[in-house]
Amino acid sequence: MIIREVRKNACISQAELGRRVGLHQSGISRLERGERPLTAVMLKALAVALGVSPSALLEEEDWAA
Repeated sequence: MIIREVRKNACISQAELGRRVGLHQSGISRLERGERPLTAVMLKALAVALGVSPSALLEEEDWAA
């Protein structure tokens, strides 16, 4: 996942992104490191908060069946 890259490009801190989607900063950190599962609901919330499409937050290997 490229959440960290998109977040940094948008100049948004982990704490601010967490506030926007209802997670603690540590939850955002775990998502960015791949240590927390990314649900479809959270993917959509992150995309809205970052102003991108949900697919922009996924790398090709995330689409593998």
